[in-house]
Amino acid sequence: MKVSQSLSRQVVGVCLFAVLSSLSAAAQATPRIAQPVEGERLITLRGHTHPLARPEYDHGAAPESLPMQGMLLVLKRAPEQEAALQKLMDDQQDKSSPNYRELSVRLR
Repeated sequence: MKVSQSLSRQVVGVCLFAVLSSLSAAAQATPRIAQPVEGERLITLRGHTHPLARPEYDHGAAPESLPMQGMLLVLKRAPEQEAALQKLMDDQQDKSSPNYRELSVRLR
């Protein structure tokens, strides 16, 4: 089955709209980093380290040529950012909203 080129463009348009809307909301949010980061003022967050990351397994610094197999970075939106995103997603499902986008799927 092939999806029509028109549908593909509509999907890309909706995705682009969602990304731009969330970027716009993020630009209006209050910065969450309120002061410069100082290396001398670091704290350890308990419970955020993998259980196998212990001193007895430390082999020292890895060579710079060692490829990184993967990394997981988890970020949390500010409450006002989360609320704005949730409202946008709800509006996109509400036919009376100007943010509503209807996609007609035509399969061959």
